[in-house]
Amino acid sequence: MKAGNLLNFILRSMALGYQKQLDKYMDMYLLAQKQRESIENDRWLELEEIIEKRYFLLTQLEKLNKSMKPLQEDIVKTLNLEKFSSKAILEAVPSKTSQQLADTVAKIGDVLYKIKVIDNINEKLLQEKISRLRVKTDLDKKMGKGKKYS
Repeated sequence: MKAGNLLNFILRSMALGYQKQLDKYMDMYLLAQKQRESIENDRWLELEEIIEKRYFLLTQLEKLNKSMKPLQEDIVKTLNLEKFSSKAILEAVPSKTSQQLADTVAKIGDVLYKIKVIDNINEKLLQEKISRLRVKTDLDKKMGKGKKYS
């Protein structure tokens, strides 16, 4: 296989790998939204299931990332890049495949940002729920102390 064909093959493989990651990150984004709804509506069993699904997705993404590492190293070595960067690849090899790769990586970054925003909201909602529960529990304890049981 010629060097140009090999490079194009590696780039296509990477583009496919990143597309798989993007699909999984989109699933993660949808689950983060469902997680917020579960917290808002006190659906704790559903929340637990969503967290398990997100954990499973994370393990799949970890495997995908590991499988992409050799391809990234091949690209860095072949193109004499300092580090892996879709922008640097696009500059070194301006092609449709490189553009697809760069676009997909950019979309992953966008989705990761959206997930982070929702996760921050979810964390705050959960902390508020826990605080309210603590206050309610403290009130119940105080009110229960004054009661006499027969």
